[in-house]
Amino acid sequence: MTACNTASTSSSEAAEEYEVFCLLLEEAINDKNSDFVDTVYDFDHLVAHVTDGIDAPEYYEEGFKEGFRKSYTPGLILLSTMGETGYYKFLRMKSVDPPVGLFRLVSEQGVNYHEIHMNKKEDGEIMIEDFYSYLEAELFSQGIKRLYIINLSQEVKDFSHPIADALPIINDIAMLADGGKPDEAFTKLRKLPKSVLEQKIVMLILLSLGQDLGKDSLAVAEQTFRNIYPNDPLVDLKLMEFGFKNGDTTKILQSINKIQANIGEDHYLQMLKATVLKNMDKLPEAKSLLFAALESEPENDEYYWVLLDLLITNKEYDTAIVWFQKLYNQFEENPADYLIYDGYKDFYASAPYKDWIAKYPLRANPNLEIDSLLKEMEKLQQQQQHHQHDGHDHSGHGHAH
Repeated sequence: MTACNTASTSSSEAAEEYEVFCLLLEEAINDKNSDFVDTVYDFDHLVAHVTDGIDAPEYYEEGFKEGFRKSYTPGLILLSTMGETGYYKFLRMKSVDPPVGLFRLVSEQGVNYHEIHMNKKEDGEIMIEDFYSYLEAELFSQGIKRLYIINLSQEVKDFSHPIADALPIINDIAMLADGGKPDEAFTKLRKLPKSVLEQKIVMLILLSLGQDLGKDSLAVAEQTFRNIYPNDPLVDLKLMEFGFKNGDTTKILQSINKIQANIGEDHYLQMLKATVLKNMDKLPEAKSLLFAALESEPENDEYYWVLLDLLITNKEYDTAIVWFQKLYNQFEENPADYLIYDGYKDFYASAPYKDWIAKYPLRANPNLEIDSLLKEMEKLQQQQQHHQHDGHDHSGHGHAH
């Protein structure tokens, strides 16, 4: 965690120090260790950034600084983006001066990317300065600053700021959208002042409304976004998401290519591309992408399952068993225990599969284990609904997507 603070430190040495820090951060987040994140978060820088340039009474600013330290835990907020089954992956340093690490986040919400902005204190200790979520469209500090401004506008009558001034209009737009009038909401949103439209969180609402209204409106929202932020990957991530939702393979492939041109190579995107190519019967290209992904990230089990599905549905049973063995070697788990699907009946009847389970027998009654798990999940959902209906929401608090 502590680096040698000398003027002679080379850029390659600095990059290595930050990479080591990013790998420690990846491990901490995957282990759900929020205390580690809080320990290495530069609170002083964050608070200074939030209050900078805002003319607030001294009591309000000091009260915010004290309350923020007591109430906000960046570690828990960062971990909340993971959901229940998400995982974090450090991809590379985007830059060393200033130091910014690029991370991939995969969760129930899909694929997202975080930029972790770092600095180095006088003693050489590396700290997190801020983090930017592509899908949430803003820096963590920007979201806190927006709350700071909105609360200040309610505290001080004469205080004026474009964000606070536009809040009633944004609330009206939200009510129109929720009330089944997305076209009116879309039109009203586009007429907001540029200073408000430049808030990416507002542009995100515009994109979502455009998707709801159809291709023409989505194209208008996309162009509006690109006019203000021509190189931001958010719009392509959202278009990829909409492409999967609409079954638009052309839009999916275009979006993946644009995202990779913007952020650099990411094998997870190549895996998503492979799933589309598989459905287009472009199997050699799909396999090539999956092989490259597995060579780069053999610890990512998701790639194995996509490849196995491709091989089995294409009746390449011998090759599928080769990858059974590789998966087994990597995770010490029998893939046959998890590969339960009606569409694979021919595979189960094949000689390669029978030879495999003769060598690696199935666990007793795997279907019963899955049924039991599903019953437990249903039970938990019923309990959660009961708790919410009794007037107390006991669900976890996190960053809303």
